Amino acid sequence: MSTATVAAGVPKSDWSLPTRPGLQIEDENEYAGAANAAPVLYVEEAEHFVESLREFSIEEIGNSSWFEQNRRLAKLNLQAHQSAMARSDEYVLEALLTFDKLGVVVHELLAIEAWKEFVLPRLLETERARSGKCTMRLYFTLYHEATLANLLQVALFHGHICEQAGGDLLMELADYCARKMTMLISGRASSKPRNAREVAKDIEERLAKLSPAEEVRGYQEETEFRVCVTAVALLRFLCEHLHRLPLGVMTRVLDTHDVLLGLVILVENPPWTRRAEEGTWQKFVDFEWRTVAAADLLQVTKTEGQVWLAMYHLMCEEECRKRYHFNSLRKNNILRVRKYLNDILLDQLPVLASVQRYMDELTIMEVPEPPSMGTTGSLLMEQIPKVRQSLTRGHDWDALALRATSKRPASGGGGGAFCTYDDADDPDVKSAAALFSAGELEDWGGGAGEGQLEERGAVAASAEKAAAAVEAVRAAKAEAGASREKDWGGGSGGAGGRGGEAPSSSVRA
Repeated sequence: MSTATVAAGVPKSDWSLPTRPGLQIEDENEYAGAANAAPVLYVEEAEHFVESLREFSIEEIGNSSWFEQNRRLAKLNLQAHQSAMARSDEYVLEALLTFDKLGVVVHELLAIEAWKEFVLPRLLETERARSGKCTMRLYFTLYHEATLANLLQVALFHGHICEQAGGDLLMELADYCARKMTMLISGRASSKPRNAREVAKDIEERLAKLSPAEEVRGYQEETEFRVCVTAVALLRFLCEHLHRLPLGVMTRVLDTHDVLLGLVILVENPPWTRRAEEGTWQKFVDFEWRTVAAADLLQVTKTEGQVWLAMYHLMCEEECRKRYHFNSLRKNNILRVRKYLNDILLDQLPVLASVQRYMDELTIMEVPEPPSMGTTGSLLMEQIPKVRQSLTRGHDWDALALRATSKRPASGGGGGAFCTYDDADDPDVKSAAALFSAGELEDWGGGAGEGQLEERGAVAASAEKAAAAVEAVRAAKAEAGASREKDWGGGSGGAGGRGGEAPSSSVRA
């Protein structure tokens, strides 16, 4: 096959591209944009950024130093995804291993989770948050968790990174994923369908009734759902590499959290499938809701595939089967999944034939009843998640929220992080908006109208819209120049100038 023929668009394969080792015999056209794009970071830049990463306390979240590291992590995340899509040297991940910074990434993930749980609700009750002058700063702070989860998703795909991460670190991450899975099961993390019949005027009136704090809560709900979906993918990678991880991590997944039973509930009541008000079915694909015909509902999406693959590894991996002790409760709940293993599913995921056979064996297996509390005399020991406890203990959350919004910034420790600047002239928000400019994303992904970005990179598109919202806010303020109601209200600024709806619609439901 000649070079001209390859350039004409014929699928590239091993024999047609001998100079590029490691390619599989499959169509490579979807990766062409990432392979030919200029890198977001060069090797030296990436190594410098990784080496400079450090752990921040919860009190420091939102200050300028934290925002600078947030910007660097966002660039590292973009470059890691670009390298994965182009199947080139993944030097960001290697730098994280070389400089031993995976622990920092996990610490920052747990820190922003704790901040959202304990600080944000109190912060939204302060006068500063109710004024709407720090809304965009809060938006980019909330988006930080999605960036970190995306970066870890790229890293944990590789087994050697999981092995080198260490048991303590992966145990913390397993606890984090279990908490997110619980939020999906309980419905606390969900995405509400929007009325397709709603016209622009209705949307504008609805937005006008929202306070700035309500806008932030709405954006938090949208991003939380997407982070929880990413956590399911992280959990699948942990399950895939579980047989080579320390015993403490396996115990955490199989016994402490009983992840397998949680996955059963996600199969029965998938939060990524919903029915809109007009009666159409929608599925959550590539971080956006897409209308699906009723005849196509059995087509497995990436997110649904993550759940089934996690179940496959937990049921069919030899080490997991040895250590997962069955009783009647576990047996009856797991067998509820048997009816979903039909021919259509097996055609799409043939590996599930092993799960089907496992279910058949489980059906005829005699298992004991679950033991009652206090009937066993065994000594039970459990490893404690030190990072989570160190982040959540010994804090006065009310005082911390007041310091973060105090009019006079403290001389360190993150005091006044959300009161130093207003959104219109906030240099940290400007820097975050510039990072996700349309031009840079076009260079990375080959253009908005070209190719499908992987689900791990799709979150970056939401920040692009948030950046556009920042510019819309500034334009609305400059044009109105009067009261806050006029700056953030009606006219053309009603949907884009409120600063809440544009980022929320960017992760559109």
